[in-house]
Amino acid sequence: SWRSDFRGSVIDYGTFPDQGRRYYSLADMNKTLARRYPGVGATGAITKGLTEAVGKLCGRPYRREDDDAELSPSLVLIDANWQTATIRDFCRRLRSTQIVPVHGRYVGASSKPITEYKKGKGEQIGLHWKSSTIERMKHVLFDANFWKSFIHERLGIEFGDRGNLTFFGTEPDAHRMLAENLVAEYRVRVENTATGRTVDEWKHKASRPDNHFLDCLVGCAVAASIMGVTLPEVGGAVGPGRKRRRRRRVSYG
Repeated sequence: SWRSDFRGSVIDYGTFPDQGRRYYSLADMNKTLARRYPGVGATGAITKGLTEAVGKLCGRPYRREDDDAELSPSLVLIDANWQTATIRDFCRRLRSTQIVPVHGRYVGASSKPITEYKKGKGEQIGLHWKSSTIERMKHVLFDANFWKSFIHERLGIEFGDRGNLTFFGTEPDAHRMLAENLVAEYRVRVENTATGRTVDEWKHKASRPDNHFLDCLVGCAVAASIMGVTLPEVGGAVGPGRKRRRRRRVSYG
């Protein structure tokens, strides 16, 4: 969840199907979609899993501490870099502007930044993301390198300051698995001498630890930016002509 100045809070996270334990890895998961939906093919199991997981996310209310307001997710981004056709078909059938397929792109020092993309009809370009309509359905593309740096910068800001990111609870060990996912990659500062463009390029560690929750948290931040959350130090969040709406914000990636 995010405030308008990009102060963020990780209020919940997990895996579907629920593994029933605090710490696990992809390699040792014993509760899978195949076991949850026996006799169903891979594509069908993914679709059924998405249906159930998204239903749980969108149907669960959260109460805000300061005023007891009841909140629910306003935008759900689903990573469509894997099983792209399956994800797109799932989102298309829902016909909901709240459920959107998203593609993270590796934009390196030698790449053209998304902020310099030409904006086509009906497209929006924001803070290193772009939304387009493909086959009458909204899609989002974002710069994975920029947003991984953005998340790690949030983690280094003191509690209460603008743009900081915190975690629920008071037991650090409770977030051990999440923390390990967040440091599964490292950044390399790369300069393109031809253009003068310098960026962080993120690399997976040689041991290939799980990084899935890092991707999820990055997606949450992108969703917040799409919804109009801004941090002036790093630029605006929405493309020209988009009206900002005052609304309650909870995002999931």
